[in-house]
Amino acid sequence: MILTKGTKEALVNDVASAFQVSFLKPDAGAAAQTNTSGAATSNSTSVVITAAYAGVVGQVISSVTAGTTIPAGTRVTAISADRLTLTLSAAATIALSSALSFAAIAAIAGKEVSATAADGTVLRIRGFGRFFLNSLAGTVVAQRAVAPVKGIYTVSAAVPAQITVTGTNTAGPVTVLVKQVSLSPLPEYISGEPGRWYKTRAYTFQVPVNVTATDLLTRLNTEIQNTQVLFPEADEPAELIITSSFAGGVLSLTSGDPSVSLEVSFNDLDARSIQVLTVLKAVSSAPSSEGVNNYLVLKGGRLQTAGTNDPYALPGQLELAEVNANYTSVSFATATARPDLSGQAAADQSVATSNKFLVYVKEGAANEAVIKDVVNFLSRSDAAVIKVYGTQFGANKTKNQFLFNNEAGA
Repeated sequence: MILTKGTKEALVNDVASAFQVSFLKPDAGAAAQTNTSGAATSNSTSVVITAAYAGVVGQVISSVTAGTTIPAGTRVTAISADRLTLTLSAAATIALSSALSFAAIAAIAGKEVSATAADGTVLRIRGFGRFFLNSLAGTVVAQRAVAPVKGIYTVSAAVPAQITVTGTNTAGPVTVLVKQVSLSPLPEYISGEPGRWYKTRAYTFQVPVNVTATDLLTRLNTEIQNTQVLFPEADEPAELIITSSFAGGVLSLTSGDPSVSLEVSFNDLDARSIQVLTVLKAVSSAPSSEGVNNYLVLKGGRLQTAGTNDPYALPGQLELAEVNANYTSVSFATATARPDLSGQAAADQSVATSNKFLVYVKEGAANEAVIKDVVNFLSRSDAAVIKVYGTQFGANKTKNQFLFNNEAGA
């Protein structure tokens, strides 16, 4: 039996200030060893040995080869793949002959030391929690942002199924309707189908005697361009704006809001329209799409941040999605055994509680390293945990395609 709690969510624009990530592993101490090669340079109380070394910071030199003078108490202060930095207890001139011996360091039970995404066993996110690699359960989902698409809908004067004009009309007004229909269904059902938000705009313009399909679409294009709706919110897609163009006998309408599609028809309640048109239907050449993890989708969110979880250490308002920004989302869950709820308390079943977590991190050079580290850590979870990677090219891509955010995965 698994008892699932709600999902804890966070949105982060700057990982350096609000989403500090680190990886930990149990302290393993260090075995006694000897560095048998490498050249040394001296610089006051610091010595750099250009040789590989697998010890730990803080390890004390226990002995030196004859001919090498290093003051007592000298410690390892920095380690990299090809060099070892020592800090001396007092300034000295160092002459390294052949080898340094290092004392063993015993592991301390319960102590954790810094690690990388590749060898860490704990992911620590400031203000969000500590996550053990062996506690992950269910599905890990890593999803890159997918940009929104403003739908393009066309009517061709050369296609009778899209527009048919009688050619025997008298001069007068014609009314064309453009309906904007939301892509997201409403909670209500209408005639067994999910209801959808919609708005209808009417364009009325004059046509001459015996108007042609090309002339009618030209005049409709002019009317749409002359009746644009302007909004003061420059950062918001104007939901009522419909832009148009006419070229090569094709009228193209573009939705100002990627979250709506367009439907075009003539006003069949107007007898004068019936005399002119028998068909007026737009077809979709680029369907509208809200995309995934972009500003349009996340702008209404009020998600937790380090500022709300730790208000005394880092006061601040709820962090919101930034205008035109894209976000990578990482979703995962942990399962914790609850023996106190098992046994007779649960009809002899084993009980575990599951916690779900969803994190949005702004995409960009400043945060990319952390995004990749977190995903690389989570991808090391047990084989029983399902991993799903999504990119702007589609879902269920490979991890490399996700990390590089392209089709090639490199």
